[in-house]
Amino acid sequence: MLSKLLLLFILVPILELFIIVWLGKYIGLGYTLATIVILGLIGALIAKQQGLRTLFRIKDDLARGQLPAQELIDGLLILVGSALLITPGLLTDALAFFFLLPATRELIKLLLRRKLEKMIKTGQIKLYFR
Repeated sequence: MLSKLLLLFILVPILELFIIVWLGKYIGLGYTLATIVILGLIGALIAKQQGLRTLFRIKDDLARGQLPAQELIDGLLILVGSALLITPGLLTDALAFFFLLPATRELIKLLLRRKLEKMIKTGQIKLYFR
């Protein structure tokens, strides 16, 4: 696990730099920097809007006496997307949008559900009920 994290923290920044340098050569430094800034601003607006929408849904569910399980998962995915926006680069911004947009977030939730179900079936995760 540590080797995977180390590889991630080394390869992702190198890949991000490669993409930024390549794009800079292709469209110019000014346009590249403007693209990064604009994508960051748009992402921040989407993160704020989606985060507030999710927060209001959580409050509504709690007011009705319901457990806001799906909304809490949405909130976690929005948080991950927002954290990815902080990381400079186009690759992480693209991944952040994947976590922030509702349609693609549903796909992530579906994939997570399938992964968890598989881990439960194979015994990697054990559930105990009282």
